Amino acid sequence: MAALAVLVGVIAALRLARAALLPVQFLSGWLLLAGMAVLALYAVRKRLPALPLGRAATWKHLHVNLGLFLLVVFAMHTRVRLPDGALDLSLGAAFLIVSLSGILGTILGHIVPPRLASVGEEVVYEQIPELRRRLSEAVEKLVLGAVRETTHATLADFYLQHLSEYFERPMFFWHHVAQYGRPWRNLIQALDAQERFLSDAERQKAQQLRRLIQAKADLDYHYALQTMLKAWPFVHVPITAALLILAAAHAAVVCWYHGGVL
Repeated sequence: MAALAVLVGVIAALRLARAALLPVQFLSGWLLLAGMAVLALYAVRKRLPALPLGRAATWKHLHVNLGLFLLVVFAMHTRVRLPDGALDLSLGAAFLIVSLSGILGTILGHIVPPRLASVGEEVVYEQIPELRRRLSEAVEKLVLGAVRETTHATLADFYLQHLSEYFERPMFFWHHVAQYGRPWRNLIQALDAQERFLSDAERQKAQQLRRLIQAKADLDYHYALQTMLKAWPFVHVPITAALLILAAAHAAVVCWYHGGVL
């Protein structure tokens, strides 16, 4: 509520300044530059957690609200028009990329942890390749054991046809991210369709195989969502650095040619 009140107050002040024929773009431009500098301090706070710089949660809350506030100020500053010139176009594009990636990161930070907690045990991202390798070895051992014990190759043929690629690498990345459908269930249904061709011993192996298919699906789910959480800062942070450089260059150029009017 306080952030909304500040936003309304600033918008009203800028509108009054425009009505009074004051240099609104000058005011909004320096407000944007100062605000972006404050936003950049959040990265400093994250890298120096031991210093008494306030609670991380407070900084994060400030970062999100100030970012949304500056998005509105940016729209007023540009009058929602396409900028002219390579520098201004680059600056506008960088600002929008930083804003959109920041919004995406905030959304992911709210929805991903509860989704991960609802699927299986906690999984450390760096351990996922090793866990995937163990699952692949377990399913190969299971299939080979079924062949040796039953002298039938039904499960082995099914593995080669449907599961070898599935256990080798991450699968259904965007399905997991969007929670759209359950394509791995098609594998289980295909396995169930083979049941009438299986012996009693093979059916026991098939039950174990179902559990391994589901375990791989849970692992891929963690991989997809944790990858999204870890990937967006690789867009947000470098473009933020470029944005600050472009903004400083823009301010310098405008002050040089227009006497301080941004």
